[in-house]
Amino acid sequence: MAAAPITLPSHASILTALYPFEHGVRNNGNFYLAESTPDRVIKVTSGGTPSVFCSSFSSGADLGMIFLNGDANFWLTERGTGKIAKLTSGGTLTEYNATSGGGYDPFDMATDGSNLWYTAQAVSPSTGTLLVEMKNDGTILHSYTITTAPAGEGAIALQGVSYAWVINANISRVRQSTGVVNDYTLTSSDPNTVAGGMIPGTDGNFWFTDRAHNKIVKVSKT
Repeated sequence: MAAAPITLPSHASILTALYPFEHGVRNNGNFYLAESTPDRVIKVTSGGTPSVFCSSFSSGADLGMIFLNGDANFWLTERGTGKIAKLTSGGTLTEYNATSGGGYDPFDMATDGSNLWYTAQAVSPSTGTLLVEMKNDGTILHSYTITTAPAGEGAIALQGVSYAWVINANISRVRQSTGVVNDYTLTSSDPNTVAGGMIPGTDGNFWFTDRAHNKIVKVSKT
């Protein structure tokens, strides 16, 4: 059985062994996928033909998130090396440290239209998770501590240029300009929720998956 009824998402699932909601390919047209083991970016044409676009990442990169930013470059998280990678449309690769002091691996990433925002989980889970803002030249502008508890899911969604919302053991709302964190309990009745990816909905609320109970959860931004 195909993972999707559309050619390109289905082929992307074959190449990555991931479902469309995991690899992000939803429509036909040229698309770029990040693979790990081996670490490389694959270009897939609208006809479903794959080719290696870049494979020169640092050893052990363990590529995660990939997206096209407003600066017309691809940006990726390297979960195994603690780096953020920039990849131009011509295939030129530049890697930046995800945090200035090291010891954190980037997880999920979003853009406010110009700068990057990403979660970085501590290599030692007891030191928690950071929210980091990076310019497109690799300069780190802000680094906020979200939690000092063991690192959680790390999914991120932006609310304009005011707040970043992050899933850990709770949902954390972080003021982008100051780093002030407000935590909200995921559920008061079931502590075993396993939160997945989070997106802002067209209804103005945030939505995420609870993989432990096969549920979709809505979170009001108020």
